[in-house]
Amino acid sequence: KTLVINAVALTESLINKEDTPFLSSYLKEKNIFPKIIEPVFPALTAPAQATYLSGKGPAFHGITANGWYDMTYKEVVNWHQSSGCVKVERIWHRLKRADPKASVFVNGFWQSMHD
Repeated sequence: KTLVINAVALTESLINKEDTPFLSSYLKEKNIFPKIIEPVFPALTAPAQATYLSGKGPAFHGITANGWYDMTYKEVVNWHQSSGCVKVERIWHRLKRADPKASVFVNGFWQSMHD
């Protein structure tokens, strides 16, 4: 089983009984050691989530910002990217290919990161 928790600014130093009591006790009880992920550049939500969910960097998945300039409307559009903007498969595609009965639940990732 795999659980991915994507919490902005949650660092290893904050996983303790004072700041994150439930998470801290759960990890200790289950003898789980968090894998620390190296930050993505650019350090923006959409590129980071696309990287974490694909295992590939922005040069491969194509998400380099939280939005883009819409030439038709002459404005910057944020958070409205199509799932088709991600040029590589996400981790759940690989999982479902390996095990068609596997369950996947994605909640809270921006539109460009999931179908």
